[in-house]
Amino acid sequence: MTPEVGMQLNMSNGSGQNFPVTIAAVKEDVVVLDANHPLAGEDLIFDLELVAIDAKSMIIMP
Repeated sequence: MTPEVGMQLNMSNGSGQNFPVTIAAVKEDVVVLDANHPLAGEDLIFDLELVAIDAKSMIIMP
């Protein structure tokens, strides 16, 4: 495999969980990987609908 900037790979942590990484830079003897979530740093907009408020779980601040 020839590593190229932007190429996506799967890595595994010590527990065997897989996670995606992106090649951020390729240097002579080093490949820099970016393991941030693909949406990291992006502005996110959510459309929410409040369906109920549970008074038992509310925290009342003095």
